[in-house]
Amino acid sequence: MDPRLYKQLLEFERSHWWFRGRRAVLLTALQRTNSDARAVLDCGCGAGGNLDILKAHFPNSAIHGIDIERGPLNVYQGELSSAYQADAARLPFKDEAFGAVSALDAIEHVEDDAQALSELHRVCQPGGTLLLSVPAFEFLWGNVDDAGHHYRRYTRIQLAERVREAGFDISLVRYFNSLLFPPIAAIRLLARTLPKRSSADADSVSTDFDIVKDGPLNELLARVFSFEARLLGVKIPFGVSILLIGKKP
Repeated sequence: MDPRLYKQLLEFERSHWWFRGRRAVLLTALQRTNSDARAVLDCGCGAGGNLDILKAHFPNSAIHGIDIERGPLNVYQGELSSAYQADAARLPFKDEAFGAVSALDAIEHVEDDAQALSELHRVCQPGGTLLLSVPAFEFLWGNVDDAGHHYRRYTRIQLAERVREAGFDISLVRYFNSLLFPPIAAIRLLARTLPKRSSADADSVSTDFDIVKDGPLNELLARVFSFEARLLGVKIPFGVSILLIGKKP
């Protein structure tokens, strides 16, 4: 991630419509899984918002998070009791150490995503849960992917294949953020026709997260996105992101 985004990250995770909607969807998805894991690991925990989601579903579990960059952890320093700087492709944990593992918009940041998924499988206990979310469709590539230092976006089939190759069974895989897909796709595609910013603007970082950050429209978009938590049983063939729930046999 661009280091200049670190200070924005914590506030985004708390109030931005995209994070709020995603949180509602993920919490509903977690209701399909057991909540009795003794220890849970999140890879790419950022400024801690992911850990808050996991704590809500696993209230009696030890929640651990790793991020390859120190900057996001520093933003939330003092409030995360078990967050470490580590590489998802080389996790510093023993085999079968966790009853649930997650990577929420994380493996697209890893050059070797197959290795990261293999590591998640290694540290997950038999019968344990895998929770993934990733960005969808390469044609939706935008400045948020550049600023986030992403390596790729996925299709549902591509993600499912990688997860199965890592050794997990799949309980659910679907696109989400589908209701807002048309305007988001239009904005991303339109942005490609606009002139690129000059080097004189290098001290500021702007992504499509900045288009709506607060106010009534932010509230409306958060409600629309959050409504999709009620639609997890409906498979829609498109979306800005992909959700996957897996299980280690």
